[in-house]
Amino acid sequence: LLALLQLPASCISRYADTISHLADLTPPMHPDYTGLQKCKQWIIQFRQSMTEKMLDAQNVDKVLRLHEAFVDAPFTVRAERRLILQGNLCRVTLSSRSVGEERKYILFTDMLVYVKPMQQKGMTRLQYKGHIVLDRAKVRSLSKEEAGGIAHCFELTPSHAGVDSLNTTFVSTAPSFVLYVGSDEERKEWISKLTDVIDNLDRLAMIKQAHANRKRIQDLAPKGSAIASVAASVNSLSLDDSNKSSSSKESFYTN
Repeated sequence: LLALLQLPASCISRYADTISHLADLTPPMHPDYTGLQKCKQWIIQFRQSMTEKMLDAQNVDKVLRLHEAFVDAPFTVRAERRLILQGNLCRVTLSSRSVGEERKYILFTDMLVYVKPMQQKGMTRLQYKGHIVLDRAKVRSLSKEEAGGIAHCFELTPSHAGVDSLNTTFVSTAPSFVLYVGSDEERKEWISKLTDVIDNLDRLAMIKQAHANRKRIQDLAPKGSAIASVAASVNSLSLDDSNKSSSSKESFYTN
């Protein structure tokens, strides 16, 4: 039954290749040339759209499985959350120039979670150890000298204060996380993905703030006035931009 359900989707790529090949071989003077070119363009766009939707569905499934494996995590799954990258990193303590225990770090579209994998009743569970909110965070590569003589490190500085999950104490300023990765290539990948996530969150925050400001102006302006009409139309455009920005985040997914 599953094979039959998947059959139509698997045909899309074959149809796209066949129509594209036929369109490429059709001479410009042929009466069907223009129609075939339009069909080729449409089927290629349709295949790309279907591929993106399937990748997004697979990503959602991965996010759900990760949340099911979390133990004692203080957050729940969100519909818009997607998985970007995951891997094993170590936190570096600069004061003692020491590398801590390896943890599994999971980068989502809104935060970075670090956990400790463990076996529980024959299943791999992920013991929650903490998470970093990435709104207005900063990330940069560290030289070996800056990292206390430890190579392949980068620094992640959150903007939010909160509770240190390791020491269970409130911190008024967000601490920096110095993280060690195994190679320079991995460091570049982590910095690139983190930068993409942070930039996207900052862009969404700016759009939402602008929308809130215009909404406030619209509420204060007399009904039916030119100011209220302009604010309403601009708000509509801002919401469209916000939706486009949210929907475009799959462009930097990893699977």
